[in-house]
Amino acid sequence: MSLVSQMNFQNPWWVDKMSIYGDDQVKRALSVSPKFIIPPPQESVLLLGPRQVGKTTFLKTCILSFLERGVEPTKILFFSCETLRDREQLISLLHDYRAFINSQEAYVLLDEVTFVKEWNTSLLHLFNAGYLRNTLVFVSGSTSVSLRRETLPGRPIRKSVFYPMNFRVFYDVFYGKIGLPTINILQVEEFYRGAVKLSPYLDRLNKALLEYVRRGGFPATGYVAGDPLNSLYETYKDAILSDLAKLGREERVFREVVEKIVDFYASRISENTIAKETSIGSHNTVASYLELLENLF
Repeated sequence: MSLVSQMNFQNPWWVDKMSIYGDDQVKRALSVSPKFIIPPPQESVLLLGPRQVGKTTFLKTCILSFLERGVEPTKILFFSCETLRDREQLISLLHDYRAFINSQEAYVLLDEVTFVKEWNTSLLHLFNAGYLRNTLVFVSGSTSVSLRRETLPGRPIRKSVFYPMNFRVFYDVFYGKIGLPTINILQVEEFYRGAVKLSPYLDRLNKALLEYVRRGGFPATGYVAGDPLNSLYETYKDAILSDLAKLGREERVFREVVEKIVDFYASRISENTIAKETSIGSHNTVASYLELLENLF
Protein backbone atom coordinates (compact mmCIF):
# COMPACT_ATOMS: atom_id res chain seq x y z
CA MET A 1 0.00 0.00 0.00
CA SER A 2 1.41 3.41 -0.95
CA LEU A 3 1.94 6.12 1.66
CA VAL A 4 -0.84 8.22 0.11
CA SER A 5 -3.22 5.26 0.35
CA GLN A 6 -2.22 4.71 3.98
CA MET A 7 -2.81 8.39 4.74
CA ASN A 8 -6.27 8.23 3.17
CA PHE A 9 -7.09 5.14 5.23
CA GLN A 10 -5.89 6.63 8.52
CA ASN A 11 -7.57 10.01 7.91
CA PRO A 12 -11.17 9.22 6.90
CA TRP A 13 -12.29 12.76 7.91
CA TRP A 14 -10.63 14.02 4.70
CA VAL A 15 -13.65 12.56 2.88
CA ASP A 16 -16.28 12.64 5.62
CA LYS A 17 -15.75 15.07 8.48
CA MET A 18 -18.25 13.21 10.66
CA SER A 19 -16.23 9.97 10.48
CA ILE A 20 -14.15 11.16 13.45
CA TYR A 21 -17.13 10.29 15.65
CA GLY A 22 -16.83 6.68 14.47
CA ASP A 23 -13.19 6.35 15.56
CA ASP A 24 -12.82 3.75 18.33
CA GLN A 25 -10.78 6.00 20.67
CA VAL A 26 -13.08 8.98 20.15
CA LYS A 27 -16.24 6.90 20.66
CA ARG A 28 -14.84 5.54 23.90
CA ALA A 29 -13.76 8.99 25.11
CA LEU A 30 -17.21 10.42 24.41
CA SER A 31 -19.26 7.50 25.71
CA VAL A 32 -17.63 6.82 29.08
CA SER A 33 -18.80 8.45 32.25
CA PRO A 34 -17.17 10.51 33.48
CA LYS A 35 -15.47 11.99 30.40
CA PHE A 36 -11.74 12.62 30.67
CA ILE A 37 -10.77 14.75 27.65
CA ILE A 38 -7.73 17.04 27.66
CA PRO A 39 -7.89 20.11 25.38
CA PRO A 40 -5.15 20.32 22.72
CA PRO A 41 -2.11 22.49 23.50
CA GLN A 42 -1.31 25.56 21.42
CA GLU A 43 2.29 24.50 20.75
CA SER A 44 4.11 21.56 19.20
CA VAL A 45 4.62 18.72 21.68
CA LEU A 46 6.64 15.51 21.96
CA LEU A 47 4.43 13.26 24.10
CA LEU A 48 6.23 10.65 26.16
CA GLY A 49 4.88 8.14 28.62
CA PRO A 50 4.17 4.50 29.41
CA ARG A 51 1.77 2.46 27.33
CA GLN A 52 -1.95 2.67 28.06
CA VAL A 53 -1.87 6.13 29.65
CA GLY A 54 -4.01 7.61 26.86
CA LYS A 55 -1.56 9.16 24.37
CA THR A 56 -3.32 7.89 21.23
CA THR A 57 -6.73 8.79 22.64
CA PHE A 58 -5.40 12.27 23.38
CA LEU A 59 -4.25 12.67 19.76
CA LYS A 60 -7.61 11.51 18.42
CA THR A 61 -9.59 13.86 20.69
CA CYS A 62 -7.30 16.69 19.57
CA ILE A 63 -8.38 15.92 15.99
CA LEU A 64 -12.00 16.02 17.15
CA SER A 65 -11.42 19.44 18.72
CA PHE A 66 -9.75 20.80 15.57
CA LEU A 67 -12.60 19.60 13.36
CA GLU A 68 -15.24 21.02 15.70
CA ARG A 69 -13.42 24.37 15.56
CA GLY A 70 -13.85 24.35 11.80
CA VAL A 71 -10.34 23.41 10.72
CA GLU A 72 -10.30 22.14 7.13
CA PRO A 73 -10.08 18.31 7.37
CA THR A 74 -7.16 17.92 4.93
CA LYS A 75 -5.10 20.24 7.13
CA ILE A 76 -5.08 17.52 9.81
CA LEU A 77 -2.70 14.60 9.25
CA PHE A 78 -2.75 11.67 11.65
CA PHE A 79 -0.42 8.74 11.07
CA SER A 80 0.37 5.69 13.17
CA CYS A 81 4.05 5.12 12.50
CA GLU A 82 4.07 1.40 13.36
CA THR A 83 4.01 0.62 9.63
CA LEU A 84 7.03 2.79 8.77
CA ARG A 85 10.42 1.11 8.56
CA ASP A 86 12.97 3.92 8.58
CA ARG A 87 13.65 7.66 8.38
CA GLU A 88 13.34 7.69 4.59
CA GLN A 89 9.73 6.51 4.80
CA LEU A 90 8.90 9.08 7.48
CA ILE A 91 10.38 11.86 5.36
CA SER A 92 8.55 10.53 2.28
CA LEU A 93 5.29 10.55 4.26
CA LEU A 94 5.50 14.30 4.90
CA HIS A 95 6.80 14.97 1.38
CA ASP A 96 3.80 13.19 -0.15
CA TYR A 97 1.38 14.91 2.22
CA ARG A 98 2.75 18.32 1.27
CA ALA A 99 2.93 17.50 -2.44
CA PHE A 100 -0.45 15.80 -2.92
CA ILE A 101 -2.75 16.68 0.01
CA ASN A 102 -1.95 20.00 1.69
CA SER A 103 0.86 22.51 1.13
CA GLN A 104 -0.44 25.10 3.60
CA GLU A 105 -0.53 25.33 7.40
CA ALA A 106 -1.31 22.03 9.07
CA TYR A 107 -1.73 19.93 12.20
CA VAL A 108 0.53 16.87 12.03
CA LEU A 109 0.00 14.09 14.59
CA LEU A 110 2.48 11.20 14.46
CA ASP A 111 1.61 8.35 16.81
CA GLU A 112 4.24 5.86 18.10
CA VAL A 113 6.97 7.59 16.11
CA THR A 114 9.64 5.64 18.03
CA PHE A 115 8.88 2.60 15.87
CA VAL A 116 10.78 4.44 13.13
CA LYS A 117 14.53 4.01 13.08
CA GLU A 118 16.30 7.38 13.52
CA TRP A 119 12.97 9.11 14.01
CA ASN A 120 14.61 12.09 15.76
CA THR A 121 16.95 12.93 12.86
CA SER A 122 13.97 12.55 10.52
CA LEU A 123 12.02 15.17 12.46
CA LEU A 124 15.01 17.51 12.51
CA HIS A 125 15.31 17.17 8.73
CA LEU A 126 11.57 17.83 8.29
CA PHE A 127 11.78 20.97 10.43
CA ASN A 128 14.93 22.21 8.70
CA ALA A 129 13.62 21.48 5.20
CA GLY A 130 10.43 23.47 5.82
CA TYR A 131 7.95 20.59 5.71
CA LEU A 132 6.70 21.56 9.18
CA ARG A 133 6.59 25.33 8.69
CA ASN A 134 3.37 26.89 10.05
CA THR A 135 2.51 23.51 11.53
CA LEU A 136 1.53 22.29 14.97
CA VAL A 137 3.29 18.95 15.46
CA PHE A 138 2.15 16.40 18.05
CA VAL A 139 4.49 13.41 18.24
CA SER A 140 3.92 10.51 20.62
CA GLY A 141 6.02 7.56 21.70
CA SER A 142 6.04 5.04 24.51
CA THR A 143 8.85 5.91 26.86
CA SER A 144 12.08 4.01 26.47
CA VAL A 145 15.60 4.86 27.62
CA SER A 146 16.59 6.22 24.22
CA LEU A 147 13.40 8.25 23.83
CA ARG A 148 13.76 10.00 27.16
CA ARG A 149 17.26 11.18 26.19
CA GLU A 150 16.23 12.55 22.80
CA THR A 151 16.10 16.27 22.15
CA LEU A 152 15.40 18.31 19.03
CA PRO A 153 17.87 21.21 19.48
CA GLY A 154 16.65 24.54 18.21
CA ARG A 155 13.23 23.19 17.22
CA PRO A 156 9.99 24.68 18.64
CA ILE A 157 8.71 21.47 20.21
CA ARG A 158 8.15 20.91 23.92
CA LYS A 159 8.66 17.59 25.64
CA SER A 160 5.73 16.49 27.82
CA VAL A 161 5.31 13.28 29.81
CA PHE A 162 1.97 11.52 30.32
CA TYR A 163 2.10 9.67 33.64
CA PRO A 164 -0.60 7.49 35.18
CA MET A 165 -3.03 9.56 37.25
CA ASN A 166 -2.14 10.39 40.83
CA PHE A 167 -4.75 9.67 43.50
CA ARG A 168 -6.18 13.19 43.53
CA VAL A 169 -6.81 13.16 39.77
CA PHE A 170 -8.18 9.60 39.97
CA TYR A 171 -10.64 10.66 42.69
CA ASP A 172 -11.68 13.82 40.84
CA VAL A 173 -12.37 11.87 37.64
CA PHE A 174 -14.15 8.80 38.98
CA TYR A 175 -15.67 10.03 42.25
CA GLY A 176 -16.16 13.76 41.77
CA LYS A 177 -14.24 16.78 43.02
CA ILE A 178 -14.42 17.57 46.71
CA GLY A 179 -13.60 21.21 46.16
CA LEU A 180 -10.93 21.69 48.82
CA PRO A 181 -7.54 23.27 48.06
CA THR A 182 -4.27 21.34 48.15
CA ILE A 183 -2.88 21.22 51.68
CA ASN A 184 0.73 22.02 52.59
CA ILE A 185 1.68 19.05 54.80
CA LEU A 186 4.61 21.01 56.25
CA GLN A 187 2.19 23.49 57.83
CA VAL A 188 0.87 21.42 60.75
CA GLU A 189 -2.09 23.62 61.73
CA GLU A 190 -3.20 24.07 58.11
CA PHE A 191 -2.85 20.34 57.55
CA TYR A 192 -4.98 19.57 60.63
CA ARG A 193 -7.75 22.00 59.61
CA GLY A 194 -7.78 20.51 56.12
CA ALA A 195 -7.93 16.97 57.50
CA VAL A 196 -10.92 17.90 59.66
CA LYS A 197 -12.74 19.27 56.59
CA LEU A 198 -12.06 15.98 54.77
CA SER A 199 -13.40 13.80 57.59
CA PRO A 200 -17.00 13.62 56.19
CA TYR A 201 -15.52 12.11 53.03
CA LEU A 202 -13.38 9.53 54.83
CA ASP A 203 -15.38 6.42 53.89
CA ARG A 204 -15.58 7.50 50.27
CA LEU A 205 -11.86 8.35 50.19
CA ASN A 206 -10.91 4.98 51.68
CA LYS A 207 -13.04 3.16 49.11
CA ALA A 208 -11.46 5.20 46.32
CA LEU A 209 -7.95 4.56 47.64
CA LEU A 210 -8.46 0.79 47.68
CA GLU A 211 -9.76 0.97 44.11
CA TYR A 212 -6.81 3.15 43.09
CA VAL A 213 -4.32 0.65 44.53
CA ARG A 214 -6.11 -2.17 42.68
CA ARG A 215 -6.35 -0.40 39.33
CA GLY A 216 -3.39 1.96 39.32
CA GLY A 217 -3.61 5.34 37.66
CA PHE A 218 -4.17 4.09 34.10
CA PRO A 219 -7.32 5.65 32.61
CA ALA A 220 -8.22 2.48 30.68
CA THR A 221 -8.45 0.37 33.84
CA GLY A 222 -11.09 2.68 35.26
CA TYR A 223 -13.56 1.64 32.60
CA VAL A 224 -13.25 -2.16 32.67
CA ALA A 225 -14.95 -4.77 34.85
CA GLY A 226 -13.19 -7.61 36.63
CA ASP A 227 -9.42 -7.68 37.12
CA PRO A 228 -8.22 -4.45 35.48
CA LEU A 229 -4.60 -5.55 35.25
CA ASN A 230 -5.21 -8.53 32.95
CA SER A 231 -5.52 -6.21 29.98
CA LEU A 232 -2.22 -4.50 30.81
CA TYR A 233 0.01 -7.46 31.67
CA GLU A 234 0.64 -8.78 28.15
CA THR A 235 1.01 -5.26 26.77
CA TYR A 236 3.71 -4.37 29.26
CA LYS A 237 5.51 -7.69 29.04
CA ASP A 238 5.77 -7.42 25.25
CA ALA A 239 6.78 -3.76 25.49
CA ILE A 240 9.62 -4.41 27.93
CA LEU A 241 10.97 -7.33 25.89
CA SER A 242 10.79 -5.15 22.79
CA ASP A 243 12.74 -2.36 24.49
CA LEU A 244 15.37 -4.85 25.66
CA ALA A 245 15.88 -6.07 22.10
CA LYS A 246 16.14 -2.52 20.73
CA LEU A 247 18.77 -1.66 23.35
CA GLY A 248 20.80 -4.82 22.70
CA ARG A 249 20.21 -6.29 26.16
CA GLU A 250 19.77 -9.97 27.02
CA GLU A 251 16.35 -11.18 28.11
CA ARG A 252 17.95 -13.97 30.19
CA VAL A 253 20.00 -11.53 32.27
CA PHE A 254 17.02 -9.22 32.68
CA ARG A 255 14.83 -12.07 33.93
CA GLU A 256 17.49 -13.23 36.42
CA VAL A 257 17.81 -9.74 37.89
CA VAL A 258 14.04 -9.30 38.20
CA GLU A 259 13.51 -12.77 39.71
CA LYS A 260 16.19 -12.15 42.33
CA ILE A 261 14.65 -8.79 43.25
CA VAL A 262 11.29 -10.51 43.74
CA ASP A 263 12.95 -13.22 45.88
CA PHE A 264 14.32 -10.52 48.20
CA TYR A 265 11.16 -8.42 48.19
CA ALA A 266 11.00 -6.21 51.34
CA SER A 267 14.62 -7.09 52.22
CA ARG A 268 17.86 -5.28 51.49
CA ILE A 269 19.86 -6.67 48.59
CA SER A 270 23.02 -5.46 46.89
CA GLU A 271 24.24 -5.65 43.31
CA ASN A 272 27.01 -7.99 44.49
CA THR A 273 24.46 -10.36 46.03
CA ILE A 274 22.45 -10.51 42.82
CA ALA A 275 25.61 -11.12 40.80
CA LYS A 276 26.76 -13.97 43.07
CA GLU A 277 23.39 -15.71 43.32
CA THR A 278 22.77 -15.71 39.56
CA SER A 279 24.78 -16.69 36.50
CA ILE A 280 25.47 -13.02 35.77
CA GLY A 281 28.68 -12.82 37.77
CA SER A 282 29.42 -9.10 37.38
CA HIS A 283 27.96 -6.51 39.72
CA ASN A 284 28.54 -3.87 37.03
CA THR A 285 26.23 -5.77 34.67
CA VAL A 286 23.63 -6.01 37.43
CA ALA A 287 23.92 -2.26 38.04
CA SER A 288 23.38 -1.49 34.35
CA TYR A 289 20.23 -3.63 34.24
CA LEU A 290 18.91 -2.05 37.43
CA GLU A 291 19.40 1.39 35.87
CA LEU A 292 17.59 0.15 32.79
CA LEU A 293 14.67 -1.06 34.92
CA GLU A 294 14.40 2.35 36.56
CA ASN A 295 14.47 4.23 33.25
CA LEU A 296 11.85 1.98 31.65
CA PHE A 297 9.35 3.02 34.34
